[in-house]
Amino acid sequence: MKSALIKTIFFLGIFLYSNNILAQKRIVFAPHWLAQAQFAGYYVALDKGFYKDAGLDVIIKPLNLTKNNTEELLNKEADIVSLFLDKAILLAQQNDIINICQTSQNSSLVIVGHKYIKKLSDLHGRTIGHWRGGFGL
Repeated sequence: MKSALIKTIFFLGIFLYSNNILAQKRIVFAPHWLAQAQFAGYYVALDKGFYKDAGLDVIIKPLNLTKNNTEELLNKEADIVSLFLDKAILLAQQNDIINICQTSQNSSLVIVGHKYIKKLSDLHGRTIGHWRGGFGL
């Protein structure tokens, strides 16, 4: 958890510096879900003053139940959002956004199965489920 937070802050700093966002100083971050453990690092960094020490005034915008964070990013109501990787890839195809970093050690795009699936041919004749991504689909 600590190394993921450090990596996130590092890559966020590089992004902000390279895109001259540091000049604006205020950053609005909109997570894709309610405040819970997966976002703890962001809230701890805010509470401990890590962002302030880096010269940033970070606002963590709570989940809006009538408008998702993707809309807030595209409408410039948020500067940075967290997304599922598949949604970010689709969004980047039609919009001018970039992937700053991925905080998980593994990709959010994975195939899961039972332990008896060892090779692709083991899937022949089996049922495969697909979660299309995001919460609303």
